[in-house]
Amino acid sequence: MAYIYNRQQSDNDPYNEVNINARKAAERNAPPEAFFYNTGNPFLGFMRFLRRIPVAKKQVDPQRLMADLREIANTKKTNMFTRMFGVIIVIFAACILSAFNGGIAVLAASIAIVIIFFKTKTSKTTHGYTVNDYKAYVIEQSIAPFVDEIVYEPNFGIPYSVVKDLNVVRMGNRYSTEDLVTGKYRNVYFAQADMRIEYKSDDSTIIYFRGKWIAVKYPKGFSGTVTAVDRDYMNRIRKAKGLEYVSMENESFNSLFAVESSSQHLAYYLLTPQLMERIMYIKQYARGQVVVCFKNGYLHIGINNYQNTFEPDYNKLDLYSDIEKFRNEFNLVRGIIEILDIDKSVYNQ
Repeated sequence: MAYIYNRQQSDNDPYNEVNINARKAAERNAPPEAFFYNTGNPFLGFMRFLRRIPVAKKQVDPQRLMADLREIANTKKTNMFTRMFGVIIVIFAACILSAFNGGIAVLAASIAIVIIFFKTKTSKTTHGYTVNDYKAYVIEQSIAPFVDEIVYEPNFGIPYSVVKDLNVVRMGNRYSTEDLVTGKYRNVYFAQADMRIEYKSDDSTIIYFRGKWIAVKYPKGFSGTVTAVDRDYMNRIRKAKGLEYVSMENESFNSLFAVESSSQHLAYYLLTPQLMERIMYIKQYARGQVVVCFKNGYLHIGINNYQNTFEPDYNKLDLYSDIEKFRNEFNLVRGIIEILDIDKSVYNQ
């Protein structure tokens, strides 16, 4: 199937998004294989439905960047105050109307004041930097010394079709993903993004997944499927068909994860002792539930810990601390790839 992408420039969106709703609809309807390129970085295919002109990398002055981020932080605090003040005005106006008949003028004045106080600041920062510029700079400074071909997309992530095809997480009726980071480490391509999956009804919201999703292209291909699901997460998974339960030789791993595979031999081949130890470490380090799926030549790891991978702390802005924090977070990806590099001899299927 051929895909045609609209390359029209959008003047209203700094990321040149042409039509976000049309793009998301296309993502959900597309077959999962449409999102992987056959040459180069396969994860750049994740952006084939982004339908935008790539934005050139910004030259960043760190001091001016921090000054702008402090402006953004102050604006957020001001907006929070004005919203609270607006609520107080509404309550005050309601009290007046209940005490006096014919208080239409008072109501109109109150509404006008509320509109003024709810209006957020839309002007650009002093030097034109945004929160996404800050995150892009932090990511670049964190991993550029050892990662090649870095691409960061703040408004994009792991497509819905790709995750649904894995059959390891219930998909609910709400799906969002952002902060895609992809590149090449030790000649192995990877991608990671924040993701949220939930079921929302009139009465309640059930969160099926909220955290980080990591995907790694295996050094050598394999056919078949293997899943390893955190036993603390069993009520949030989808039951894949055609897989058989496999007991691994690592009893600690068996107590934490339920393994199913299209063949026992494939499970033993892919879930090496080193990789099982790494998965258990991720569960302990991330303090959340972990789901693992090997499919179509890729390793997927979802970390359900209800956290964003990286968002600035506006109450305590520290550029160098954030750089170090992201570098430490990326060690999860590095550790997986380094084990795959050690275990290359097992991928000879």
